[in-house]
Amino acid sequence: SEMELKRRRGIEVTGHQDVFGSMDQIIDLCEEFEGLTPVLNFPHYQSRTRGSLNTTSDFVELINQFATYSPAGIYASFSNVEFTPEGNEKWYTPLKKGELRFERLAEALADIKPEITLISASPLLEHDAVYMRTLTERVLSKKAAKQIKEDKKRQESATEEA
Repeated sequence: SEMELKRRRGIEVTGHQDVFGSMDQIIDLCEEFEGLTPVLNFPHYQSRTRGSLNTTSDFVELINQFATYSPAGIYASFSNVEFTPEGNEKWYTPLKKGELRFERLAEALADIKPEITLISASPLLEHDAVYMRTLTERVLSKKAAKQIKEDKKRQESATEEA
């Protein structure tokens, strides 16, 4: 029997001002053509927007925009990046070299839990893929520990009131 594969067509935000592929252009195409999915390339977006991804909520907002057009889940790539003041990407850099903070992305993912496939595009491909997983697990552990602590406090105050 034949394996049935579902093809997904994706279109990516580009990392240069003079190249087609701004966020608005990508979304317009996805609205116009059924089955076209935006691909979230974090370093390209960071370059093109001159460093707009700084806080956890910046990442949440961006991911939510993509989720609207990605019913089968978001496909994304991450690396750090250097870009010109004009907003043109120069090159990808390892996670620890640059201002794009993977920890903020990990916090956003832990907060909203989107269906996402996240690929390492770093020059230190395997090393940074493992590092991304480690940072994500660390964020999830901290979030779980905080939740347990809050639950325990709630139980104690409920017991005291009874």
